[in-house]
Amino acid sequence: MKRLIKTLLAGIIFSLLGAHADAANAPHTIAELRQDYPELPAGFDDKSLYEVVRAATALKFERDFNLHAGWSGDEYAQAYARQQLRLVRLYFDMDTGFTRDQLIESSVAKMMGRFLTNHHLPKDFSQAELIYSEGLKGAVSEGYKGQKEPLPAKEFEKQAAQAIDEDYKTNWHLSDHWDLEELRTTVGPERAATLSRLHNIRAGMTHAEIVEQLGKSEKARYAKRFHISADFTADEAVQAAGWEEVDFLRSGFDAPTEGEFNADWLITHFRAEVLANMQRSYPGLEGNFTENQLCDHLAKQADAVMRWNYGFEGHYEEYDVATAAAQSLVAEIRIKYKLPLHFTEEQLNAAM
Repeated sequence: MKRLIKTLLAGIIFSLLGAHADAANAPHTIAELRQDYPELPAGFDDKSLYEVVRAATALKFERDFNLHAGWSGDEYAQAYARQQLRLVRLYFDMDTGFTRDQLIESSVAKMMGRFLTNHHLPKDFSQAELIYSEGLKGAVSEGYKGQKEPLPAKEFEKQAAQAIDEDYKTNWHLSDHWDLEELRTTVGPERAATLSRLHNIRAGMTHAEIVEQLGKSEKARYAKRFHISADFTADEAVQAAGWEEVDFLRSGFDAPTEGEFNADWLITHFRAEVLANMQRSYPGLEGNFTENQLCDHLAKQADAVMRWNYGFEGHYEEYDVATAAAQSLVAEIRIKYKLPLHFTEEQLNAAM
């Protein structure tokens, strides 16, 4: 649940928007290398590997970003930014020319949609509805194995006793009227002693008395789990489980301990989180920026990442990127496997 909360808070758009360039990673096997670069000739060496990687890198950029051969760094950056924005428009079903505020509201709507689906809630849920929805699940999941609905204490005790008895019989092949001695013989002294302490089962008890005790001990555990009285009602169990989940959600969302935790509060919270993430991710973009302004910003980020990765200064183009990528991969392979400056496939295979 904590992980889900953090995912929601991070915002959906930030998994779509962002500049990156793949770093060189040396393969683990020749087969892996050939899978990445099927054009490699038999008996390749470092020079032929370099040529294949350089050509493949150039082709990949052309295909991935719909670029012409010989593209410039500016053309790549703009193509990358436009591609990311197309993905965002598709994901959020937005028209061209959206603004920051529209992007925020679309992101909040997606985040709320996830929350509502996960918690089985109506769009404008109240705290009481959240408590009841989560309480129904919690009251059942924390009960005895096989419990299907919240139950009052007496019925819980009865059904829990029957369920545990049947579970023991099935799992451990006990007879219909097993007693502590049979349990000890079947599961061993250590486990039998543990179960005896857990359920307060004593030697000399009849099967009926043991089953009754199973229900009582399970009911006591359940009541203690939710801090409710021993003669709890089904609604008390639901409310206790629901409040526990609401307290957990408040903690996960850094919500105040007082006041309503409902749809209105969550929407406001999501909106503030998305805005804060935008401000951190796109420094310099102020106010209700437009799609075109965001495109220019993403292009600058893509260009900056490319320059960071390969140390480019000034103008660069396809040849420079493909060359740097190929040189980097060959160098990473050489370093990882402690190969000489010039190496053969046979030497690489032996080193792997």
